[in-house]
Amino acid sequence: MSEYIVDSTSEADEHARAIDTWWREHRPAAPDLFLAELARVLGLLASWPTLGVPYAHAAVPGGMRRLAMRSVKCHLYYTVDPARRLVLVRAIWHSSRGRGPF
Repeated sequence: MSEYIVDSTSEADEHARAIDTWWREHRPAAPDLFLAELARVLGLLASWPTLGVPYAHAAVPGGMRRLAMRSVKCHLYYTVDPARRLVLVRAIWHSSRGRGPF
């Protein structure tokens, strides 16, 4: 099976930058952990796009999925387009917020 392309929205990119900045300022013992975990998860999604659980609260055609990034306590929200073999990351949200971004 060929891999999926993994891309992200500008909003998700902004989330990643903000989380990485916070992480580097507040977690000096592991400043690269967020980016390493993000890279690991994106690599997994390229091979296994249904890895996350369906996210029922999103009004997105075709549905949305959520994947826990446990080591950094974030959730990655994404959609899958099987016809285009595309995973699109739509948001990255810290789990302490209590609700998702959608």
